[in-house]
Amino acid sequence: MTARYEIVVISLADAVDRRNAVSQNLQSRDAAWRFFDALKADSDVSGLTSSPERQIARYGRQLGASEIGCFKSHYAVMQAFVREGTTPWLLILEDDVWLDPAFDLTEVIDAAEQRDLKCVRLFAKMYKPARVIGMLSGFRQLIQYKTDPYGMQAYLISKAGAAALLNSIASIDLPIDDELGRFWRHNLAPVSVFPFPAVEKAVPSNLESDRKTHGASRVAWRFDLIAFRVGEKLRKMAFNLRH
Repeated sequence: MTARYEIVVISLADAVDRRNAVSQNLQSRDAAWRFFDALKADSDVSGLTSSPERQIARYGRQLGASEIGCFKSHYAVMQAFVREGTTPWLLILEDDVWLDPAFDLTEVIDAAEQRDLKCVRLFAKMYKPARVIGMLSGFRQLIQYKTDPYGMQAYLISKAGAAALLNSIASIDLPIDDELGRFWRHNLAPVSVFPFPAVEKAVPSNLESDRKTHGASRVAWRFDLIAFRVGEKLRKMAFNLRH
């Protein structure tokens, strides 16, 4: 039987304890999985540019090194999947996530394909308004959010979905989870499984530290920034009205 998905875990090369925990967590999975060494801010990734000025004009501040490295890591993993992946779906995990070993990912893939969904989150950072669009076994639901719930710790994405997301990105203007949340741009509906089958562990995070440090300098009022946010809001409203 042809494999339906593979797993890539984005991890710091020196995060030995996390890697050991991931290996133990995934050892019972039938799917092939591997680690991807997280990239740094200065890593070269084809097809991407990074401009501090554009980041300020769209996000209100310059992104930190950890945010840029995280962006490049997810981008590069999806880029390789689109070019060379041998399965129709990819599960991308970060190394601070625990995935329920008994959770049936193929059922989620079946449900997604029946509904022409190309990306399904297994975890989200925030509570946001949503509606139920399907039922899974074990009283789990497929829910579709009205706005971005944030987080890219654990998500299933198809080749077509990865290509759509990559094609919508020309430069690093926002954090990568904000880009995934721009569903009105790449047409990847913001859908997740609920209750979540993945859990984010409480471990030290360079990314969170980076965000706190740089967040203090975030600009609130600037013409191009306000114009960008208004445009995004209108496009999101139009998408939700159509769907």
